[in-house]
Amino acid sequence: MSNPPPTLRAPGSGGRDVRPGPDRPTGPTRATNVPHTLPDPIALEPGHEIGRFTVLSYLGAGAMGIVYAAYDPELDRKVALKVLRPQGRPDSHGRVRLHDEAQAMAKVSHPNVAVVHEVGLHEDGIFIAMEFVRGATLHAWLAKQPRTWTEILDAFIQAGRGLAAAHGAGLVHRDFKPSNAMIGDDGRVRVLDFGLSCTPAKAGREVVGTPAYMPPEQFLGQPVGPASDQFSFCASLYQALFGQLPFPGDNAEELRLTVTSGQVRTPPRHVRVPSRVSAAILRGLRQDPKDRFASMEELLRNLDHDRTRGRRTLMGAVFGAAVLGLGGGYLGARPQAADPCSDGAAQIDQVWNPDSRAAIEHAFAALPPAFAANFWPQVRGVLDDWSADWKRSYREACEARERHEFSEELALRSSACFERARAALASAVVVLHKADADVGLHALEVATSLPDPAECRSSAGLVAHTRASRDIGTAVRRRRVMARIEDVKVHARAGRTLAAKQLADDVIREAHALGDRPTLAEAFLQRGRLDIEVDPTRAEPFLNRAYLVALGAGEDNRVVEALALRLYARSHAPDGLPRAFEDLDVVTALLPRIGNPPSLQALVFNNAGSLYLTAGDARHGEPYLHESLRLRRAAGGDDVEVAKTLGNLALLAKDPARTRELVGESLQILEDNLGVAHPEAMAVRILAGALAEDPEDAVQLLERGCDALDEYRPDDLRARAECLQHLAAHAREAGEQALADQEILRARALIEHLPDADPFRFDDALIRGYAGLVDGTHATALAWLERTLHELRGGEWWQRRKVAEIELCIGLHLLAVGDVPGARRALADSVAIFEQIAAKAHDNVLPRTLAAARLALAEALSAGFDPEAAAHELAAAESWYRRSEGEFAWRMPAIAERRQ
Repeated sequence: MSNPPPTLRAPGSGGRDVRPGPDRPTGPTRATNVPHTLPDPIALEPGHEIGRFTVLSYLGAGAMGIVYAAYDPELDRKVALKVLRPQGRPDSHGRVRLHDEAQAMAKVSHPNVAVVHEVGLHEDGIFIAMEFVRGATLHAWLAKQPRTWTEILDAFIQAGRGLAAAHGAGLVHRDFKPSNAMIGDDGRVRVLDFGLSCTPAKAGREVVGTPAYMPPEQFLGQPVGPASDQFSFCASLYQALFGQLPFPGDNAEELRLTVTSGQVRTPPRHVRVPSRVSAAILRGLRQDPKDRFASMEELLRNLDHDRTRGRRTLMGAVFGAAVLGLGGGYLGARPQAADPCSDGAAQIDQVWNPDSRAAIEHAFAALPPAFAANFWPQVRGVLDDWSADWKRSYREACEARERHEFSEELALRSSACFERARAALASAVVVLHKADADVGLHALEVATSLPDPAECRSSAGLVAHTRASRDIGTAVRRRRVMARIEDVKVHARAGRTLAAKQLADDVIREAHALGDRPTLAEAFLQRGRLDIEVDPTRAEPFLNRAYLVALGAGEDNRVVEALALRLYARSHAPDGLPRAFEDLDVVTALLPRIGNPPSLQALVFNNAGSLYLTAGDARHGEPYLHESLRLRRAAGGDDVEVAKTLGNLALLAKDPARTRELVGESLQILEDNLGVAHPEAMAVRILAGALAEDPEDAVQLLERGCDALDEYRPDDLRARAECLQHLAAHAREAGEQALADQEILRARALIEHLPDADPFRFDDALIRGYAGLVDGTHATALAWLERTLHELRGGEWWQRRKVAEIELCIGLHLLAVGDVPGARRALADSVAIFEQIAAKAHDNVLPRTLAAARLALAEALSAGFDPEAAAHELAAAESWYRRSEGEFAWRMPAIAERRQ
């Protein structure tokens, strides 16, 4: 890298003037309304250490800092190390701005932009470690020997692509010139120095530029944007092709007059350059930015159609411009607009735009027709609304920060929150672009589960977020890991559970390597969340680690979240209730200490209500669930979390009609947010069937659900078998024995193709058990039932309920094969357990199951010549069926016949 040219001061600043020309490009212009309170940088001696880097030699200095050649011992490479310092007094607001601009370096990942390896703190400023380019600046390259117009145009088009990539990421260079781009020995051009100003973007701020290449709006102190870089690029290209600057002037004042009055020189006739190239350059030099090209890409297309026809793929565009903090890029400044908060739209439009919409629509068109017809329009609408909400929330947060309404801590949290949300959108776009039928099924969940951007502008919401790191290098790497965590979440919501777990394990390793405990706690939390959705008992080890790491880091918010999830996991573990209640005591004590953030309160209260439900204590659980529902609805309306809380309340409701109402509301929310065939919607549909007052209604509910699974999820044998199992049970209760027999045999045929797995052994045993009653395969069915019964002995009431159901099925088999004593024992055990549970746990479904068990026991007692006991059980069953107001009238003749 060559030494930067001398500095020019704006007219009236008292600075010296330097004549611009092709052999001596002028240096940056710097306004003087911000005083320098820091001393000029002093070159460091070789051997001095900056972070982990060792200074090798001095390369050059500019108004903003010094560039060194340095050695990176960790990766054994030579780097260029630029040491920068903020202009003016580095107060907390300036530090936030400096931090944000350090994050901006990761927004540009492009072959024609110098790669940045690391950003870190150094004294009152920052350092940027970037790739060491062996080569020369374009200025030196042009001066070395005569170049043909095609050689020059080729080099500048490469530089233009680098600028276009920066614009795509919402950045503006503000000081492009031949000495701010290098052509390497490999022939590749890299753009350098993206306007390294760190002062707040407001009136009176510094504006960096070079008069020889500055557009009129920059001279006049007006807002600058991508069109301003276009002007500087065209001025540089004009100079390179024609050997003179496009505007006459021997000093900054003369240049200001000629540039702002549009006195562009006519290109010399003796230089042979295609007219289309000259015309494109002159258009880029027009006074009004609106009269220039609409974008850098359009300018490049006009300069050379052949070189710019190729377009980035959707994947490249999303990954290059959307995932914040992941790529290499030079530290850039946001567009110097009159409105410093106007860059949000450009940031989100790089991710969600007509190209990404078209690509996802194309992917859905390749799926069964229902996906394109039913799911895609909903997904597109949700993502459109989310993107608009992100832009609106970003502006509101930015304006609040400009008014100093956010503390430094909340400002940093807000910035990280928006970046994380945008990274989640980027991941969603990539996953949906590759959608197969399974991803298509989860597409609505992916879209509706994106982080709420409104939380990023809410002080109350930001309280629940991880504390910001004051170390810029750590912050950059932390945001990279956090973006990966969002990728894990998107994969999980897209139904790619195995891929999500593999990604989560990778993220844990990355967080370990980072050595940042808050990030590691977040990584363990996410890994625990993945297991808690499938098998809560497997989640506890990860949640333990998350709890301990967060506790050691002083991250009370993450401690609360880990405890809230762990108490849920423990409540589902054998003999885990006492430990779960211990967690509840701790987490409820911690909530006031962290300010009772609503999102964490809602999570804790929902899981507390679920815990009491599991313990059979509806009286204490219901208030928790009502408060969780209130908080969740206040925060975001009717979303999936609201539906889950409604489902828990339904299980506690004493009035059966109220229970059905709550479950119906939950089902409607889930199907609106997730789709009819989504696993969570199907689970609530199954619950709605179980709660239906009329078994015929339950049959209709389950028939619709099973048909949807056949249509959308034909390969999901487990889900289809479960649906058919419940459909068969309701058909039996409705007296439709033929339908019941048909569907339970279909269910068994499906699970025959599945491996024996612990989480599903109970369901599989019941499927095989009732199917065996249909086709007479009693011995095989009994073997499955008895093995499962042995594994289920003991535990909480909901586990004992499973024991009762298995005993009921065993009793029916033994009765069928003539083992009356065995049947009597099994059925008596079943009825006794159901009675115990009914006395302790509030369950609207249980009485119906108990009545069916009593009928079976009455038959066994009658066959065992105990008519008195049989009459007792028969009377108890008949009493319940008569109270059901006609839905089970078909059973009355059979009961009357048995009484005789």
